[in-house]
Amino acid sequence: MNHRMMSSVEFLDRGNGNLLAYRQIKVECESTKDNKDSPPTTTASRPTDHNQHKKGTRIGIMFLPGFMSNMNGEKALTLERFCKKSRYEFIRFDYQGCGESKGEIDLNNYPFDIWKNDALAVLDNLTTGPQVLVGSSMGGVIMLMLALERPQRIHSLIGVSTPNFENTSSTADKRNPETAKNRNSVFDMETFIGKHNRELFCKSSLTINCPIRLIHGMEDDVVYYQSALELARKIQSVDVQVTLVKSGTHRMSTPQGLEMLLNTVKEILGFKSYL
Repeated sequence: MNHRMMSSVEFLDRGNGNLLAYRQIKVECESTKDNKDSPPTTTASRPTDHNQHKKGTRIGIMFLPGFMSNMNGEKALTLERFCKKSRYEFIRFDYQGCGESKGEIDLNNYPFDIWKNDALAVLDNLTTGPQVLVGSSMGGVIMLMLALERPQRIHSLIGVSTPNFENTSSTADKRNPETAKNRNSVFDMETFIGKHNRELFCKSSLTINCPIRLIHGMEDDVVYYQSALELARKIQSVDVQVTLVKSGTHRMSTPQGLEMLLNTVKEILGFKSYL
């Protein structure tokens, strides 16, 4: 079995001179008999054939960063290391106007729609097979919207500090000038989200039926932890689990938070031993 790992910066053309930056691990496999280079498979390292979907296609993991964040945060890098070790395909990316992506966007012109469409373009054009979407903060909302638009492509969802856009008062308005290229832009939450997206999340039910895990810190002062409970109630899937961390903050990037994220990924992928 030959595997090729790659994680150099590449770009996806998004029009208007903008290029979306991404880093990707591709795992190319060629099955051979008695291949001495193939590492042993154990339940402790990875589950037998669990990176193969039941229809025979390979499962991948896609990370969706938060508002004005980038693909080089601790959660994304932790997931990449896990995927390299466990031989899962993985992709992380920067939204237009953020991180290593080239070009700018107008934050007063529904940037949430632009970023949601960026994620959709990554899913459609850069991944194959069922995907585990891992969304951080705003990325968790985009993850839910991708599951609504591309249900056949989604294996499962893992949201960290995911807001419920039904109630904008539960989400603090934040800007990070260290990561934003549009540093002089000012916007309000209504303009950012858009009425059409608010109406979607105001529905009593979200037609998402895949397994979902929501992790939220109870000390989160950016997105209140009640958002996870509200989303769990309205998501249609019967396989929804919410984990509340009493001392957890918004980022959930402490060693304990990252370990919890990895354990959640392993559990949802079916690892027999993940604690």
